[in-house]
Amino acid sequence: TLYDGTLSVDVAGGETLYPFTGGDDNSWSYQTITFTATATSETITFKYNPPGLINGNFWNISFGDDVVEPACDNLITEVSATEICLGEEVTLSAESENDGIITWDGGVIDGVPFAPPVGTTTYTATSDYFDDCVFEVDITVYEYPDIEILVDDDEICDGESFIFDIDGSADEYEWDPVDIVVGSPYTLGVGTTDITLTGTNGVCVTVDEIEVTVHPNPVVDATADDPSICLGESIILSGVGADTYTWDIGAIDGEPYTPLSPGTFAYYVEGTNTLTGCSSSDYIYVTVTALPDVIASADDEEVCEGEEVTLTGSGALTFYWDLGVTDGVPFVPPMGTTTYTVTGNSYVGCSNTATIDITVYPIPEVTASASDTEVCEGEEVILTGIGADTYTWDLGVVDGEAFVPDGLGTITYTVIGTNGPGCEGTATIDITVVPMSTVSASASPVDICEGESIVFTGSGADTYVWDGGITDGIAFTPVGIGDLEFNVIGTDSETGCSNTAMVTVTVHDAPTVGATASTEEICFGESIIFNGTGAETYSWTGGVINGISFSPGAIGSATYTVTGTNEYGCEATAFITINVIDCEPVYAGFDMPNSICINQCFTIQDTSMGAVTEWAWDFGGATDPNTSTLQNPRICLNAVGTFTITLTATSETGATSTTTQNLIVNANPSINATQDTIIDLGGTADLISATSSDGDFTWTPDIKVDCPDCPITSASPTQNQTYTITLIDDNGCKATDSVMVLVNYLLSVGVPTAFSPNGDGNNDVLFVKGEGLSSISFVIYNRYGERIFETTDQSIGWDGTFLNRDENPGVFTWVLHYMNEDDKKGILKGNTTLIR
Repeated sequence: TLYDGTLSVDVAGGETLYPFTGGDDNSWSYQTITFTATATSETITFKYNPPGLINGNFWNISFGDDVVEPACDNLITEVSATEICLGEEVTLSAESENDGIITWDGGVIDGVPFAPPVGTTTYTATSDYFDDCVFEVDITVYEYPDIEILVDDDEICDGESFIFDIDGSADEYEWDPVDIVVGSPYTLGVGTTDITLTGTNGVCVTVDEIEVTVHPNPVVDATADDPSICLGESIILSGVGADTYTWDIGAIDGEPYTPLSPGTFAYYVEGTNTLTGCSSSDYIYVTVTALPDVIASADDEEVCEGEEVTLTGSGALTFYWDLGVTDGVPFVPPMGTTTYTVTGNSYVGCSNTATIDITVYPIPEVTASASDTEVCEGEEVILTGIGADTYTWDLGVVDGEAFVPDGLGTITYTVIGTNGPGCEGTATIDITVVPMSTVSASASPVDICEGESIVFTGSGADTYVWDGGITDGIAFTPVGIGDLEFNVIGTDSETGCSNTAMVTVTVHDAPTVGATASTEEICFGESIIFNGTGAETYSWTGGVINGISFSPGAIGSATYTVTGTNEYGCEATAFITINVIDCEPVYAGFDMPNSICINQCFTIQDTSMGAVTEWAWDFGGATDPNTSTLQNPRICLNAVGTFTITLTATSETGATSTTTQNLIVNANPSINATQDTIIDLGGTADLISATSSDGDFTWTPDIKVDCPDCPITSASPTQNQTYTITLIDDNGCKATDSVMVLVNYLLSVGVPTAFSPNGDGNNDVLFVKGEGLSSISFVIYNRYGERIFETTDQSIGWDGTFLNRDENPGVFTWVLHYMNEDDKKGILKGNTTLIR
């Protein structure tokens, strides 16, 4: 009863396993065991295996029955066929020797032909005579095979093969010819052949037949109109013996074709019969002779106007030039570039050509040009020749390149221009060189401190341009330290020629001034000494004298600036910050709750340290008024949210300290109790509260309340009662509501007229029944008037015994005095029958 396991059922050595579920009721699922008897006596064994045990055998039951084959009289039967094809009919007949009436199943009528369905069907003949045997016969109906011969192509050419396949299915197949293999190539001779496939399912046969044809291939010859040609000539290739022809080299049958290289070539053609698509091929040899490698040459390919040229051909046997030229004979070519063509013939009659270009250049007409024919002394000029291909200048000038003329006044330059093979022409040009102005530069002053200005002035020309952004005659502040050089370009307005000058000024570095103090933080009233560094003399702000003791006049931070001057009179400044503190500081602090419910009040406790004399509170908008100067203010919260409470504490000397804390003001939850209700005495009222908040719920009072901490519960008061539901949410905020339950006092008291103390758990004890009773006195008497039971507690009843012995069945008399909760008294008397 305590374990799951496996139920093993063994019938004549064949085991079947079933899952078994243990339980107090010792039950399991019903199982059906089907078997065929193989002997006149069979043993069936049941065995239970609990988990974890091998070959367990908690209980084992065996039983056996004899199986006897009864004797019967065979029917006289006739079956027309046991195997037929779909759609054919069969006739079943049976006769009883005992004149029994024969009935066939499956709708069969004895002796009447019918068409069975596909497959094997068992038909049973039964006689109404009890000694007749039952006759069974299996009728198998086969479907005719649905087959079709498939072939990849039913017409092919001689030398090709057929691929046969089968669409559909049958149990057996037979081909004619018999050597056909599905999916394998099969070759036939030229002509038309019938192919037959026989498919068999049982006794049903289907035959399919197709016709295939093998066509003969054509006899093709390849021909050419000329089997020997020169490279570049065309031949006509033609096929004979078929309908269409395809040549391997891309030639079109019967049209001119030009070979691309010399040599002897075999050209193949494939001829195809249009009707059958069958083809065969042939080839022909063609010899292509290379052309002579003709070269055209000249004694000179570039000449000047009027000069002669001789043209010569090579690489062939004979040569012929166009344009009236004779091979090897000098002639005067015309101006410009002319192309001459020579034709050379080989000894086999093949010819080729070559060309050569002869260029005749004219004598050039040269001119000379300059970028500027009048320049200032030291300026560059560019001379350029025009009208030829190349130019050569005298006096070391390079055509198109800048140079500075050597000397003053007018200088003549000559250029020689050359075309092609040395055809020359000349030209000249004059360049005038103007002398430079004498320019000087000055500055005032020439010795300054960093950051001061100087006025720069040029002289000796008409206009001046300074480097570094300087404007002539305008104050300018140099950038940099030390001796600085500044350049000016002065220009003569009449000639446009300019010259340069330079002036040097000295810029002294400003001192690197530092500010120090004997200490940077002192107590109020103490003294400190300030010192400057990095200069010769120092001047301080705030009344400080360098190196002399000084007392700051107030608490807090103050910044003092020093100006230092070096030996050049250059100045710089520095500063230092001194923190004057109250050596008796204050530290602001306070205690308060960090979370509270709206409309609650509390007192903030000041915990500041030091000689605090003033308190400045800011409540961040959490209450009204929003500020206070009391040390321990009391505030009442009138808004929901997060507020920052700030305290600033101030000492007698003015030292301050500020601290803040956040205060979260939570909204109170809301809760609603259902409306007041009326119940009869002994009845139950539903106490239901509704809220959208989570938290702890409490019903008060909790007398006669089923679940005092549930939001929804029930109560059974015996008098009018007001119940209050209190919700305290997760923030500790509270909400309450009340509901009144009115009790309708109906008298309901009595004692049952019978009970049966037999221990079956049903009506075993005799109790006083009723609601709203504040006190009772219940006494039971036997038939002799003897008091056998008494109680003043309604929860204690009589169990049918007296002096610890069971009372016999019978009628017992009782008297009940009671008082209800309205202080109404009453008395009841009656009889109760004890039944066992």
